[in-house]
Amino acid sequence: PICTIDWKAGKDVTKTTVKLKKLKPRKGAKGSPEKEVTKEVRADSFFNFFNPPEHTGGKEEEMSDEDRATLAMDFDVGFAIKEKIVPRAVLYFTGEAFDEDDDDFEDIETEEEEEDSD
Repeated sequence: PICTIDWKAGKDVTKTTVKLKKLKPRKGAKGSPEKEVTKEVRADSFFNFFNPPEHTGGKEEEMSDEDRATLAMDFDVGFAIKEKIVPRAVLYFTGEAFDEDDDDFEDIETEEEEEDSD
């Protein structure tokens, strides 16, 4: 079950309004203002983590490369939250987690680069 967020007007951080073009007023029509044609597109947001791309099941080949990459990245983020942040939640809340030097929180790219150089 998907839980939807009822965003206030103009405050939805998961969508961005893009202006496509301006329509000129009709000739001869008095008081006809210019109109802008806009389109809502999905924006990068933390909240998209809770609304992953839908997959109907079936074969893995049916999923696009972009959706597959999104799901892989979401899995990595979720796993990091589960393994590193949740067990230390109290330490983060009290600020103690920031007092110690913690080498466990290296960037994923840094770890991959180290493995590639071996």
